[in-house]
Amino acid sequence: MHIILVVIFLTVGILIYFQQGSSVKSTLSEQSFQQEEIVVKAGNVLLSAFIDNLKNQISAYAAKSEIVSSNPKDIQNDLGILLDGWKNGPVSDVVLTDANGLVKFGLDRQGNSVTGTDLSDSEYFKWAKTASESASFVGNPALSKIGFTKGKYIVPVASPVIKNGKFNGVLVASFFLDEATANFLNPLKVSDKTLIYLVDENGVILSSSLQSLVGSNYLNYINGVPGVRKTTQVFSDTLFNGTGGRFNTDLPGGSKTTSPVQQYLVVYSPVSFGSSSWVFSVATPTNDTLLSVIPFYRDQLMSLIYLIVVILTFSIIGVTSYRIGSRAKNE
Repeated sequence: MHIILVVIFLTVGILIYFQQGSSVKSTLSEQSFQQEEIVVKAGNVLLSAFIDNLKNQISAYAAKSEIVSSNPKDIQNDLGILLDGWKNGPVSDVVLTDANGLVKFGLDRQGNSVTGTDLSDSEYFKWAKTASESASFVGNPALSKIGFTKGKYIVPVASPVIKNGKFNGVLVASFFLDEATANFLNPLKVSDKTLIYLVDENGVILSSSLQSLVGSNYLNYINGVPGVRKTTQVFSDTLFNGTGGRFNTDLPGGSKTTSPVQQYLVVYSPVSFGSSSWVFSVATPTNDTLLSVIPFYRDQLMSLIYLIVVILTFSIIGVTSYRIGSRAKNE
């Protein structure tokens, strides 16, 4: 009888231990999903506010008399003042073109003067030629052609310069997409290993915590990773459906297809600015979300061990007492 009771108590204790552990894991995963959703929403709000502010500044500057008249004495100073206002932000440079798309004045945040580049084939210049005064335009991320930003992804924000009712050029400020996402999202990361991606509608990574992936197609990248090919279909079906969401999936944690694969909690949301359509994606390793449960498991395990010791002690005492009592009766 004592053995049966011991087995029952131990079984119940072990079941309670694993049931509580499973419940805590589920709760922590849900909390991590909610934290990631907050990060994505905050990122959208902060990036939107930043771009709206930059749009307003560019359209206001484009209407200034010094800019419209293209007075060489004042314009470079004005561009410098505009850049200084963003010295702690991701704005990289500001340029003014003539009516033919040639850069007349330009300044990057390193203080370099940039002139002579032909920007007539850019989407924002083509837009500006027929745009109304004070209108603004956010272009698609593109590889820069000029200055120290050359070869890096930037986003142009433009406004037409109108002189005597006629198009006279375009004022353009550009910002680093990587810096924008890093400035606004990194402080909100769920853990140090949280990955943040900004992907265009074709799957091309515009910004990433893994710098070496920027410019590559993420769908092609994960399709080349052994063990996660199903993830390609998940991403195709969910990331680019125009709505936000969440899911669990296996992903490589590095920038190489040989990087170790682990499970991630992924939250994503569409982002649209002007002609641009992007997807914000935040992914946190499931193991990171469970780090806080380790003390709980330790405490529960100690409690279980204590319970086992107590039960075994009382069982031994009970069995010993029973045997002593039986011997006494027999004698």
